[in-house]
Amino acid sequence: MSAPGRGSAIACVGSGTAKVLELKTGGTVITTFVPSVADAVHLGSELPKPLNSTAPRVLYPCSSRAKTALQDLLRRRGFDVLRLDTYGTECVEALAPEQKQLVARAGLLVFASPSAVR
Repeated sequence: MSAPGRGSAIACVGSGTAKVLELKTGGTVITTFVPSVADAVHLGSELPKPLNSTAPRVLYPCSSRAKTALQDLLRRRGFDVLRLDTYGTECVEALAPEQKQLVARAGLLVFASPSAVR
């Protein structure tokens, strides 16, 4: 991952995302804003506008399946949002035999997103 432009602020939906970003960039990218609750509604509502910009530009990389709540909230607040669908989540029609064995042996299954369940 290349570093964002000089002077770019970085917002993450939660502290977990911020930690991953900092680890993936070797600490060269530091998150400047995390909302009080880790969700799109709080991020969209709480993200501060820069004082020197009437329509701050926001790059929003996300899943192609991401809902539009964050970009809608930011646009209503006057941000210029560029949504960039950087990845997709595809459904698995059937598990391979080795995957079924792993599921059968697991003591705990953890789902971290609705798309993982689907």
